[in-house]
Amino acid sequence: MKCRDGQMIPKEQRCDGIVNCADGFDETVAACAELRCQSEQFQCEYGGCVDGQAQCNGTIECIDGSDEKVELCGRRILVRPTTEPPTTAVPRCELPKQPLNGSYSVVSETNTTQTDYVLSYTCDPGFKLVGHSTVLCIEGTWPDKMPRCVQTCQLMKHPSIVYECTEEETEKPRQCNVEEIDGTIVKTSCRKPNYYSPVELPYMHCQQGMWSSGPVCTAECGTLPPESTPLVLRGSTAKFGEVPWHVGIYLKNPKSKKHMQICGGSLISNTIVLSAAHCFWNENTQRLEDVTNYAVAVGKLYRKWYHPDDEPFAQKSDISEIVVPKLYRGVELYYKNDIAIVIASRPFEYKLYVVPVCLDFNEEFSNIQLHNGNRGKAAGFGLTTGMRGSESPVLRVINLPYENYESCLNLTSPALSRYITYDDKICAGSLDGEALCRGDSGGGLAFPSSISGQRRFYLRGIASTSPPTNDQTVCNTHALTSFTSVIKFEKFIKAYWYP
Repeated sequence: MKCRDGQMIPKEQRCDGIVNCADGFDETVAACAELRCQSEQFQCEYGGCVDGQAQCNGTIECIDGSDEKVELCGRRILVRPTTEPPTTAVPRCELPKQPLNGSYSVVSETNTTQTDYVLSYTCDPGFKLVGHSTVLCIEGTWPDKMPRCVQTCQLMKHPSIVYECTEEETEKPRQCNVEEIDGTIVKTSCRKPNYYSPVELPYMHCQQGMWSSGPVCTAECGTLPPESTPLVLRGSTAKFGEVPWHVGIYLKNPKSKKHMQICGGSLISNTIVLSAAHCFWNENTQRLEDVTNYAVAVGKLYRKWYHPDDEPFAQKSDISEIVVPKLYRGVELYYKNDIAIVIASRPFEYKLYVVPVCLDFNEEFSNIQLHNGNRGKAAGFGLTTGMRGSESPVLRVINLPYENYESCLNLTSPALSRYITYDDKICAGSLDGEALCRGDSGGGLAFPSSISGQRRFYLRGIASTSPPTNDQTVCNTHALTSFTSVIKFEKFIKAYWYP
């Protein structure tokens, strides 16, 4: 057993009627209150256990004298103490003042020669107890440091931050609690590799119930894992992490409980996906389909909703809302405004293979990236030959060359050029087999740039339309693909996007 002052004694000596701890703790209410004596023993008022013949035998064997109390024995008898009586009376404790912002209650008043009171302390809401919640007065003396109630700060932890706490009097860091006392110092750092800050993060100080600052790191965007390698053209099979912002859009079958991949999308925050409006549009009713019909998945390499090799990386969610521009009318207006904001029901956690793509609405920067021949990265599970039934079982990636508006019109048949509108579309692809197909719609076209030594991909387009072949097969791999221009929908996106 450990005494209050740190002394160790055999557990058999606890509550046996004999003081063995130098501080007397082994024979107190705090140490003995929950003890149950054996049937042949006598239990003292403070909880200790002594010989069953101790009751009213004229010898004090309980440390509090309860085995020889007048109330128990019915008469006053000459008591033979087990030890020589003290020459002076042990002073009794006086109850302390109630603590500020808290209170105590008297758990017991023992009337012993060792312990007068046992107090239990609690604090008001918004305050935390510093010290032991239970306090004993021993031989007329309270502890040097009495419990006190200190104001606290609520630490609402942000997933982008790593928190380490210290108190002002110590340098050793520890894990932070949800509630920290006044004077606590929090060292903050960005949770790598998924978050960063362009400036040094300040320490947080808990002062009078408030934190001095609330730093938040920015999510890394458009970055690839170090092991990723450059892509091969013409739709090579992707590796985990090669397009970490790609999202699979799935149609749910309520009867079979199966999910069928129908479109793609790009993750721009932990809950927001950009995709194409036509993925969710019913041309017959001229309305969006029911949001409960769809689900999204990130971190996937395989097309199937469930694939065992995906499980360590994939994150899945239902959809809470789908928003398209008010003027979107599908084929009626030649797929103008073909963009959708898809809001996941639960936030995704950024991982090595789940990273949002970067967004930048600066027109000058956009013009630097969008010049003829500059290649952007696209991905999807779409058709691999242009024919139905050739959907790729694994994610495929392709680098498509950008073509300006004039080149795009020159390379597109007059019958299909009406789908390429100057005010909200861009073009990419070539006539030699580099194209996107059905199942790739809604996926992103992202272009790389190195800024301050960091290579990032910036989303410039959302796959919208591509013309069929002359024999009306599903996809023409020898034609350009039109993409909805992201920069043209800055206000629409920013109404929902919180990076």
